[in-house]
Amino acid sequence: MFVAYTGYGRIATLGEEIHDPRRNIPMAIINTLVASMVLYLAVSFVAIGSSDVNTLAEATRQQAAPLEVVALGFRFPGVGQVVA
Repeated sequence: MFVAYTGYGRIATLGEEIHDPRRNIPMAIINTLVASMVLYLAVSFVAIGSSDVNTLAEATRQQAAPLEVVALGFRFPGVGQVVA
């Protein structure tokens, strides 16, 4: 997850431009990691909730983007294109 969050380097370079960097930088890193984790969990819950695990497993075998395969099965037009 930490590697997936690409903004951690930018937070550290702002150390000269913020007040109290010893306190604010660690808080910013922790807060952004928590926000990233929440987004990853939300996407996984929606993906599993909208289809079952077997459908996701089969979608992984069909295509490299299983979330797109699942999104194409939604009733709302255009969701698959947005996910893609």
